Amino acid sequence: MKTVDGGETRFRLTASTRCWVGRKPAGIAVLKPGDAVVVRYRLNAKAPAPAYDVADAASWDWLDRIRHDIVTITIGSIASRVLCGSEGSDPVEIEYRFSPKTVWRRLGQAADASAFHVGDRVSVVPRMLPSGAVMAALVADTAAEASTSRALARASIRGTLVAVDEAKHIVQLRAGDGHVYELPLASGCVARRSGEAVPLAGLREGTPITIWLRRGLSAVPEVSRIAVRVGRALRGVGAEPAPLAKRRPAVALPAGRHAE
Repeated sequence: MKTVDGGETRFRLTASTRCWVGRKPAGIAVLKPGDAVVVRYRLNAKAPAPAYDVADAASWDWLDRIRHDIVTITIGSIASRVLCGSEGSDPVEIEYRFSPKTVWRRLGQAADASAFHVGDRVSVVPRMLPSGAVMAALVADTAAEASTSRALARASIRGTLVAVDEAKHIVQLRAGDGHVYELPLASGCVARRSGEAVPLAGLREGTPITIWLRRGLSAVPEVSRIAVRVGRALRGVGAEPAPLAKRRPAVALPAGRHAE
C-alpha cells in the first residue's frame, strides 16, 4: 500500500481481518488498486503487521464514531446478549454486545436489559473490543443520562468550581460541556494546589479544578480529592476551563493509519 506521506508499506491479511465498504462488511476482493482506505493494524508486530480493519473513508469515520462516541439508536432487536439498532432513518444496523457488566439506566435509575424493548430509543456508551466489535458499556433512555453516567465512570472530571459546601459534604463543578455535577465529598477529601494542601473553604467560584472520583457507573461516586489547576493558561482564578481533550484522529491512533 502507498501511505499518505508517500511511503509504501504492507499489511498481512488474516482470518480475523474485517473489510468495510459503504459502512457494511464486505469481502476484501471488492477493493481495487487505487482505492483509498484506512487500515487499523497491530503495532509492534513482526512485519508485515496483521490488519484488523480495512475500510473506505466513509466506513472508517462511521466505525470510529460508533466505537468511541455515544450513539442514540432505535432498538431493532435485543437478545442473546446482542443489542441491534439504527440511527434515525439510517438503514445501516449497529450491533452492540452486552454482558453482565453492562450498566442499564432508565428514568434516572438502575435497570436491566428487560426494561428495554424493540422500538425504544436508547443512547449507548461504547467500549471497543480488541477484535473491533463494540461492547455496550452503558445503555440509557436519554443521551443526557448516558453522557453524565459516562463522565462519572471516569477517574476524574475537569472543569470550574461552582460551589463547595463542607457542612453538607457537597461539591459542584461545571464541566467543559457546561453540565454541572453535584457530588458528595468523601471523608478526608483534600484540595491541593501545586502539591500544597489548601482549605476547601478557600476555593472560590470559577476556580479551575480537577476532581478525582471513587467507584464506577453503578453508583454515585464520591470526590476523593480536588486538584486546583495552575497551568499557564489558567493562572487567574475564575478563568474559563480548558477545553476537554478530544480523541486523536485515526492517523494518530495506536492501532490505525491512513493509507491510500
